[in-house]
Amino acid sequence: KKVDPNRGLIVLKHGDIPNLGMPAMTMGFDVADKKMLKGVKAGQKVKFQAVMVEGKATVTELKFAR
Repeated sequence: KKVDPNRGLIVLKHGDIPNLGMPAMTMGFDVADKKMLKGVKAGQKVKFQAVMVEGKATVTELKFAR
């Protein structure tokens, strides 16, 4: 939905995330490394892994979906 490489933020519409206990929703995630956002544009489909880091849902892996 939105990518802000300067802030290290990506807004994703996602399904259930069982390891975080989150239902499907659209929300912003911090990214573990801002370099992960290079080449990512709003509207692209991606697959991601997220974990809680210091109380914030953080994307630790990001891949382009096929």
